[in-house]
Amino acid sequence: MRKTWAAFIVSWFLFTPVEASAQAPAATDWEAVRRLDAGTRVVVVDHRYERITAKVTAVSDDALELAAGWGRVVILHRRDVREVRFARGISPAAGLGLGLLAGAAAGNIAGRAACPPRGCGGEGALAVAAGTMHGAFYGGISGYVIGHAVNARPGRLIYSQVRP
Repeated sequence: MRKTWAAFIVSWFLFTPVEASAQAPAATDWEAVRRLDAGTRVVVVDHRYERITAKVTAVSDDALELAAGWGRVVILHRRDVREVRFARGISPAAGLGLGLLAGAAAGNIAGRAACPPRGCGGEGALAVAAGTMHGAFYGGISGYVIGHAVNARPGRLIYSQVRP
């Protein structure tokens, strides 16, 4: 069993750099952006190096229109777009929500296992509630951190503007 885990860990470290270095070269063709379907989540870096995570709503020969959430529409001219990448994974907010749910469920189960709701001298319900609250708290923190870590790595490059 130990050899299996050792082989897994060694292969993980050996092949991870190969995957990272196998990225396609920078795409300088705006046509790749034009082929994106409406609703595709992307990360766009503009001429001020601001990152905008949004969904594509429309693309023309000289502009990119994005829905950035909360009804905010962003229109960027082609000359102002430095880079377009696919958005990765889940957002930190989604990770927070999933972590809260998973942690609360696990805490509830642990609280029930430690002390049934009608047992422990009438304090069983308190143990279940405390387990649920602790599980939700730590699950939420873990989910947020994982969601943030997943999005820290950039997604696959779609377009990069060549600057002189």
